[in-house]
Amino acid sequence: MDDVRLIADQFGRAAQSYDAYAQVQARVSHALATMIPSYVAHGSTVVDVGAGTGAIARRAPDYAWLHIDASEAMCRQIDMGERLCADGRALPLRDGSMDGYVSSMAWQWMHPLDATICEMQRVLRHGGYAIIATLVEGTLCELAEAFRCSGVPSPLLTYPSAASLHDLLIHHECAIHHHAIETHRMHDKDAYAMLRNLKHIGAIAHKRAPLSVAEVRAVCRAYAQGTIGGVVSSYQVGWWVVSKRRK
Repeated sequence: MDDVRLIADQFGRAAQSYDAYAQVQARVSHALATMIPSYVAHGSTVVDVGAGTGAIARRAPDYAWLHIDASEAMCRQIDMGERLCADGRALPLRDGSMDGYVSSMAWQWMHPLDATICEMQRVLRHGGYAIIATLVEGTLCELAEAFRCSGVPSPLLTYPSAASLHDLLIHHECAIHHHAIETHRMHDKDAYAMLRNLKHIGAIAHKRAPLSVAEVRAVCRAYAQGTIGGVVSSYQVGWWVVSKRRK
């Protein structure tokens, strides 16, 4: 968990600009919000782990929301419900205290996922549901290829495969009620614009020093052009609805 502060700082710097640039994240949080009433009764207590600016709650206001995010700056953007600055792998909540658990586009930052899943299971009451949307293998594959072709060391996350995450949920005794994979594509006028958008949402990983001007130019030159102009970036989103398996 040594990297949690670095990740929090990274997203904290983007807190003010996040909602204006996080288009795929907005699509996914909206879709997740529409799913909640199918699994969690109105008025129930729901925790949003990796809540960011609280987008899910704004789209599903009929719940008692508790927002968890590791970034204090992100938490300050949340304007409804309660909020706690905390690590999703060590939730400051009582066992079985939550009727529902949601997380949108955040689990990919919460390694090891074993700890994240164990905490989800611990805080959910029996009969409660968790709805998770997270990025999986294949995300930003075009950018990863541009780094490879340019020879610039990549700062990108290594995303888990959907199959490995599915198996991990089963290993941790989750009953799986729904599972799907979606591809979302973003179109930008050029690779420079795409990289700026990632910076504005804090989504460039922290595991190396910032790219130099020469490195940015090399990556942008190597980025494949779309068939109708501009560039495309792909996001692979894995969806799971789970509950505790009955013993």
